[in-house]
Amino acid sequence: MIIFVRSAFRQDLAYLGLALLIIFLVWGGIAQIVYGLSTHRLHKTLPEFVVFAIGTPEGHVMLVVGSIVGGPIAFLAYCLVVVSAPMLLDRQNDVFVATVTSVRAVVRNPAPMILWAALLAGITFATALTGFLALTFVFPWLGLASWRAYRDLVSG
Repeated sequence: MIIFVRSAFRQDLAYLGLALLIIFLVWGGIAQIVYGLSTHRLHKTLPEFVVFAIGTPEGHVMLVVGSIVGGPIAFLAYCLVVVSAPMLLDRQNDVFVATVTSVRAVVRNPAPMILWAALLAGITFATALTGFLALTFVFPWLGLASWRAYRDLVSG
């Protein structure tokens, strides 16, 4: 329904999306390296991969190393976007002001922002149990909650 939000059609939102795409591609490349260094086999099916990841020592190492490397990358993406996305929809700021404001909001409120990140990740992960069908209901709710958090964090 983004087509009904005129402020969503801005170049700065495209830049933010491009930055997130670049972060995703870097993360994906690193994940491939971690996987490649963890096993000599290609696991062709999801059940085969899950057995490898959960049932073997090499899989455990892969999960730990992947979390240690991927966690900070995911947190960087979160820091850049948690306030900047709603800010770009709300105000006429550029992407640089919005991302700096977003990072500052996380730095100034570390405990609640880490809790919010954990809740976002946990709720989104839980939707996987429904084949992501629950995202239909969860995303609008998370969007509203994120909007309210942004309004409380960035005054003026």
